[in-house]
Formats: sequence, structure tokens, C-alpha cells
Amino acid sequence: MKKVYLTLYLTAFSFLLLFSIAWSQKAKSPSVKSDVISVVVDQKPGSSKVVAKLNLANEEKLSAIICPLKYGNGKTPIVLDSVSFVGTRVENFALKYPNIDPKTQKVNIALISSLSAADLYLPKGEGEVAKLYFTLKKGATEASVTVDTALFPPANVLQLVDPAAKSLPVGFDNSKGKIMLLK
Repeated sequence: MKKVYLTLYLTAFSFLLLFSIAWSQKAKSPSVKSDVISVVVDQKPGSSKVVAKLNLANEEKLSAIICPLKYGNGKTPIVLDSVSFVGTRVENFALKYPNIDPKTQKVNIALISSLSAADLYLPKGEGEVAKLYFTLKKGATEASVTVDTALFPPANVLQLVDPAAKSLPVGFDNSKGKIMLLK
């Protein structure tokens, strides 16, 4: 008789456990909004000059942004001339460091809001955080290259940091990050 009750209790407990797990997943899925960094390329047909805008949509205050990007395979006929923060949401950040590596065709953009204890953080919102200026060279064997996130040695990966120094999950959208190369 005890085995019947034990089986009945375990079955009821299992159903409650499965129901609570399913309910918690369902409750979180539609309401969770992820912070997203996106790349939007502005290119005139046939032009050798290209601008890629780096946009950020964040749901909370940020104290730092690390955004490593690749724009070729090291031999792609494209040059990253400069990175500008003028007129962007991070224009007043204390540290804006674009580390461009032309050999590997990668750039690591590091942004820190404040080097002191002042309450100067990037507020919740969306908009541009950087503009990347490229020059295309003739002689491409492939048709295009897409600006993408990458590992920038030794260990820099795409991340956002909140004022408590916690790394936040971030999405990356490069669906509009394609640059057409010159033949």
C-alpha cells in the first residue's frame, strides 16, 4: 500500500515540477529584451568609400562596451581608415579606443564611460556609438565582405558592462553589414 502512495506522490510532484519549469520558460521568453549591437553599412554603388555605423540598443545603464569586429580575411582589398565617435551616444566617454589591426583586418573598439567614480554612464536607449570609415581597393576575387563580430586576441569578445562591473548578454545583428567589393 505504501508503494502506491509513494508512486502517486512522485507522479504528482513530477507533474508540478514539469509544469513550473515550462511556466517559467514561457513567462520569460516574450518579455526578455536583449541588448543588441548592430552594423549598418552606407555605401554608394561603385564608390571606393564606405561608412559602417555601429548602433547600440541597450535596456540598462552601461559603463563599458567592448566590440571586436572583423572586416575581411587579412587579404581582402579593404582598408579601415578610421573610427569616429563624433556625434554619437558615447562622444563624452572618458576612453574611446579603436585598436585597428590592418594585418588581420580586425578592429577592437573599447569604450569606458568614466575613469573616476562619477555617475557618468550610458543611459538606456538606442543609437550610434561609432562610425567606421573604409576605403575599397580594386581587385576583389569575392563579391562582398560582411562586418562581423570576432575574437580579438588575446581574449576580447563582444560584451557590455553595467555600472556594477557585470558583463551583460548582448546580441549582434550584421544583417545590414555587407560591403560590396570593387572588381
